[in-house]
Amino acid sequence: MYSIVTNSLTKIYETVPTNIKAHVRGMKEQGPGLWVKNVFKLRTQKMRKVVATNALSFSVEMGEIFGIVGPNGAGKTTLIKLLSGLLYPTSGSAKILNFDLINDHEKVKDKIAYVSTSGWMGLEWQLTVYENLLFYADLLRIPRKTSKTAIYKVINALGMEGYLKKTIPELSAGMRQMLTIARGLIADRPILYLDEPTTSLDPFARKRLWDFILENKKSRTIIFSSHDPREIEGYADRIMIIKNGKSLIVSKPEDLLKKFSIGQIYQAELSNVNDFDLDKMVKIIDIFSLSDKRIKIRFSLKGSLNDLVTFLLSKNVVIHNITRTRPSISDAYLRIVNHD
Repeated sequence: MYSIVTNSLTKIYETVPTNIKAHVRGMKEQGPGLWVKNVFKLRTQKMRKVVATNALSFSVEMGEIFGIVGPNGAGKTTLIKLLSGLLYPTSGSAKILNFDLINDHEKVKDKIAYVSTSGWMGLEWQLTVYENLLFYADLLRIPRKTSKTAIYKVINALGMEGYLKKTIPELSAGMRQMLTIARGLIADRPILYLDEPTTSLDPFARKRLWDFILENKKSRTIIFSSHDPREIEGYADRIMIIKNGKSLIVSKPEDLLKKFSIGQIYQAELSNVNDFDLDKMVKIIDIFSLSDKRIKIRFSLKGSLNDLVTFLLSKNVVIHNITRTRPSISDAYLRIVNHD
């Protein structure tokens, strides 16, 4: 059974090009006169269309963790807002638990919980963490006895016990994001949308979040987006890669690696690496600076490993280690996005 089914879901924004330049020096008109003139120019400009989601058709099974990954501007946030009923599509349709996204809008809202990256902007800054959660639970019409239990359960799981009496200005960006997540998790809804939920979170907070989600998953359907393919690989049952509003592929992580295998991957730690053309010998996938003189690289070979070692030694490079490592979703993701 499917919890979500979309058919050619499309969202097109119309915007006005903002290419009017204000020349401060020698400007004849200022203040309201200039403002009115510029507004008139904007009104006469031709509208520019931006396709945020382009005929997306996919389905999500009941109880599935469905990951959406793509570069900035790919349409991830717009898609989740469409599925949440926060935006209306320009064309196409979707069903959420067999309810039509548009015609059954109010019924759809009662079936979902939504966490966004910028959700902390909607928090009540004069209230404490606990008061914010209680207030939000009231808005969701959750009975007080139920909501208080749910709040403390989420707070304890996310390690926020010491922040209950703090107001929003007293919180770091990471803790504000945790509060936003907690707000979305207190409602026991069959569908949970997480739009880049781990933004601003440290690794320990990320682990606590995912531990809680997995422990309390039950039959809940979870759709989450991320910039990090490794996070998608770690938790998603299936992955959809999108770019420029289009779906490039929908696949299980293991099938994705088989289909887009890029050969054997190596990892090396090197020091005394001066300026020379390493690209002649390897195809660099990732490069990390470990110190001023030491780097770590992930790469695939263009020739043999012996040739690479001989080349590095000839350049007086110190080889600390070279090991084989398995290809990752990140490797497949980069290949798909760069060659779509």
